[in-house]
Amino acid sequence: MRLVYTKYNIDIVLNENMIPVFTIESPQAFREMFGDLWKQVNGLEGKWIVSEKEKEIKLSKEFEIITNPFALDINDKKIILRLYQEIMSVSEDFLAESIGKLNSEIICLIDQMCESLPYPIVYNDSFPVDGLLKLAEVKLESDDRDSIQYLADYICLKKKICNITTFVFLNPRQFYDDGQIAMLYKKLQYEKINFIVFESTFLTKIELEKRWILDRDLCIIEA
Repeated sequence: MRLVYTKYNIDIVLNENMIPVFTIESPQAFREMFGDLWKQVNGLEGKWIVSEKEKEIKLSKEFEIITNPFALDINDKKIILRLYQEIMSVSEDFLAESIGKLNSEIICLIDQMCESLPYPIVYNDSFPVDGLLKLAEVKLESDDRDSIQYLADYICLKKKICNITTFVFLNPRQFYDDGQIAMLYKKLQYEKINFIVFESTFLTKIELEKRWILDRDLCIIEA
């Protein structure tokens, strides 16, 4: 993957065996660079150019930004929607007969419930399978949100279910110690998930990290 931000002479080729960490000491440069990244991930215009094998990547489709791990929901609407779609796609053939019988029984039950009422009632006589999943509150089991395992599970699920290939984390060491982050790095490397760190202060280097510093004089230093 290649990351380019021409205003500050950033043109870096990343490989899958590294975790890139950008330390941006200038507050103005940090606002511009991270702000543009945020805009592009949310479908707006920005100055980052990200490519893979000469093909430009659309950040709004493949990137996600994490600023607060406690705000992550392993059962958010996008994940649950894709989960239900996956369940229905694998169930469609071998459960077709059972689903048909269930639908008939539900219609009979509704008829019995409504037949004594003195006014006409209409309803949808085709009960959707995702409605059954919602009724049963089918969701993913997860650990506590304050654990590094929860973050790892969330990222891996977003990659598998929603095809998010790259995650950008702002200041992760405000939340986790070096040992926890090293464990996360190894997990994401094993799963072949891209992970990029932005921070405003240079900290000690962790295994697998490759660091670049944009200092207050706006000079790029490889560390």
